[in-house]
Amino acid sequence: PLRIYNPVNNVTYNEGSDVYTISDPLSFPHGQYDIYHTPPVPKLPASTKLTQGEIVAIDYYAVIPSYKDATPACMTEPGVFDYLRTNMIQFTKYFNKSSGIMFTYDEIRHMHSCQRCQSKFPTAGELLAWNTQ
Repeated sequence: PLRIYNPVNNVTYNEGSDVYTISDPLSFPHGQYDIYHTPPVPKLPASTKLTQGEIVAIDYYAVIPSYKDATPACMTEPGVFDYLRTNMIQFTKYFNKSSGIMFTYDEIRHMHSCQRCQSKFPTAGELLAWNTQ
């Protein structure tokens, strides 16, 4: 989620009517994360309640890249499990099924920081326990 607000008077503005939808199409220009690019500039529609020179704050979820250009994923994102399942199917085609696998968890850096994780699991420990089953 995205929250745009004036930190002085706590007025909240709406994405769509006060600020056009903010996205960063340069984040993944060729299917790989690009940390070094010009950030997007929010644009205002004519219907905005923002005033000239007003200072606003923007709260949003973001990931911190690790290992150059790798980006962790939310541990409750269903697509992550599909990705892991597909990779394990391929893995077992080439390696003995009793071979050990070590999963690394860059996602721990972001664990339990989004609304979805917090709504499903009261603590980060419970999220990790669920995710590793």
